[in-house]
Amino acid sequence: MLDNRPEPSKGREERKLSTQPANDQDPISLESESFTSFRDQLRDKQSPLGRETGGFFEERTPRKLSTQRLHEDLTLYGKPYILIGRKDRPTIVFYGGLAATGFPWHEIAREVNAKYGARCEVYPLAGHNGSWRDLKQADHEDWIADITNRSKNATTQDAKPIFFGFSTSAAAAIEASARNPDLFQAMVLVAPPIHLRKKSLKIPLAIIERLDHYIPPLRPLFRKLTASMPPLDANEYTHELLNNPRFNKLPVTTFIALARLQHQVRGSLDKVQCPILFVQGGEDGFIHLDEAEKAFEQIGSNDKEFVAYKDSPHAVMLSKHKGDLYGQVVAWLDRLIHPPEDTDSSSRVRVRRSIRDRIRDFMKGTRNSDDQHS
Repeated sequence: MLDNRPEPSKGREERKLSTQPANDQDPISLESESFTSFRDQLRDKQSPLGRETGGFFEERTPRKLSTQRLHEDLTLYGKPYILIGRKDRPTIVFYGGLAATGFPWHEIAREVNAKYGARCEVYPLAGHNGSWRDLKQADHEDWIADITNRSKNATTQDAKPIFFGFSTSAAAAIEASARNPDLFQAMVLVAPPIHLRKKSLKIPLAIIERLDHYIPPLRPLFRKLTASMPPLDANEYTHELLNNPRFNKLPVTTFIALARLQHQVRGSLDKVQCPILFVQGGEDGFIHLDEAEKAFEQIGSNDKEFVAYKDSPHAVMLSKHKGDLYGQVVAWLDRLIHPPEDTDSSSRVRVRRSIRDRIRDFMKGTRNSDDQHS
């Protein structure tokens, strides 16, 4: 059945920004009665569903994608993706990155849901629901507000949510955590773009952001202008990466929002206190590994871990290292959540040991008594 948990408040109301898909408003749920209609929407995809609800596309290169098909994919995967879980487990909230959806997290969310029985909620960044209008209206404060509101909504009496963020959403979560120290139980941050790797990206971003700041009359112009997303490097062309739907261009205002988010996050790293798993790919075309390590060192939490996959691209969870990443995530989550089957098993082991110890003590007592009588 569909989850009836109320939606959190939407960003800043004066923007009237919708954080929901432009069409069907229902989240995708493995136990939803609308599962059949969701299956019907996955046109031309013949793979069985069930655990593979994220959908599969035929293998293709980005340049062969038609604009219409790309829009359909973005609208579909811009929906919230909800996996129902146990009430005694913390909710795990996943967010996608800039120009894309929550799709990169779908597989790990399903695995974590199956192993721990935890409710998993996967969302795109605010404005990334397939609607160009919403994308153009959203800025960094909307990203931060949406993450904050949904995470508060996922908080239960027993536990705060565990957050998984990729790229821009990871950076936005750092700022959200700095502003709300009790917001998360812990965070997994994959490739937060705190410092960009290429000067060809950094310098134009800084110039445009300053122009927008000091010359407000230019803002209407920036809202009309678009900029292309950097192409994927040739060594990043894996099947999973090609299946990841994303906008091939963004409003210039979105890049301005990214520049302002970066500036805020650099001053907020030392305010983050919750446990952190920081993941970075060494072949990331956007972020240099050394810069990522420096950002990690500035995080204020005493409970933090840095993991680098030296030949991995930006989206580690969609690379050949996705299995290694999942293993790392499981090892890290085991400190926070005990898998139901492991908990039950260890409980039974304790019971067996207790009975065995009692029998041994009883036999020892019997032998001691016989020795005294003899």
